[in-house]
Amino acid sequence: MATSTRPLLPALATVAAPGTSVSPSVAVPDNCVGLSLKNTGANPAIFGVGVPGGALVGGVSGNTLLAGESVSLPIGTFAVRGVMDQAVLAGSGLIFDATGGATTVEILYQCQIGGV
Repeated sequence: MATSTRPLLPALATVAAPGTSVSPSVAVPDNCVGLSLKNTGANPAIFGVGVPGGALVGGVSGNTLLAGESVSLPIGTFAVRGVMDQAVLAGSGLIFDATGGATTVEILYQCQIGGV
């Protein structure tokens, strides 16, 4: 993965139809320490860790974010999450799906810049 040179890095995840999970437009940077998600679509979104293309199931393989809802999550830098990242399947990462129809999730990565 790459690192971000910006402290705040925006991205989008646009899901065309339920059961067709997608990766964000920008992958999680190695120096990302947190992320904020806002469901700007009309339908619930589901987010989790997996391989894009299949279905995520809210409460089982993902977390549901209702239309208009937002959440901020601390995730730690790659050095901290490395063990977890290596434990999941190759090609997997943060993915998004929808229920009830198409939706869009705005993502804002909070990145650690410099040696702090």
